[in-house]
Amino acid sequence: MANDDVKKSNANASGGGKKKEVKKETGLGITNCKDENFGEWYSEVVVNGELIEYYDISGCYILRPWAMSIWETMQKFFDAEIKKMNIQNCYFPLFVSPGVLQKEKDHVEGFAPEIGVMVMVHGDDKGLVLPPKVATVQVIIIPVPYKDADTRGIFDACASTVDILSGAGIRAKADFRDNYSPGWKYSHWEMKGTSCSS
Repeated sequence: MANDDVKKSNANASGGGKKKEVKKETGLGITNCKDENFGEWYSEVVVNGELIEYYDISGCYILRPWAMSIWETMQKFFDAEIKKMNIQNCYFPLFVSPGVLQKEKDHVEGFAPEIGVMVMVHGDDKGLVLPPKVATVQVIIIPVPYKDADTRGIFDACASTVDILSGAGIRAKADFRDNYSPGWKYSHWEMKGTSCSS
């Protein structure tokens, strides 16, 4: 969804200097502290970070494109590494409680519970924290136009920076959406675990 907004805004950016009304409401951010209420914090991070969407069947959820991209990157890396060790693939449910994994070590010879919890959301009280190698977007460029600024020049510089970074193999995008403030955009992308630059 957000990527579509960025694409649409990239198209709108060609118009330059037009000022649009900035959306004032936010509702963005983490309201629970990780250390105080891990369960609620975790739910906020995976939903607000656009990783999952809960389904109306208890215990089911939808892995959104952002989560699938992270999973595919991790899977590609791990698949190559385990094949080097002559290990065959197998699948386990992605989110399994540590207690259930501990029980499995009694049923499956050689099963190591710590491997089953290798895929876990890492974050802080501001949102998701992703290693750049697995991030869908490694760098987001956010233009910060100011009063009487050459908005077209700022947008062009941002687009040029994205091109340079992309040419160097970095997954970079610019957020040209004009209906959000730069601060809102920082919060939005930080929630998704992306490094921000302006």
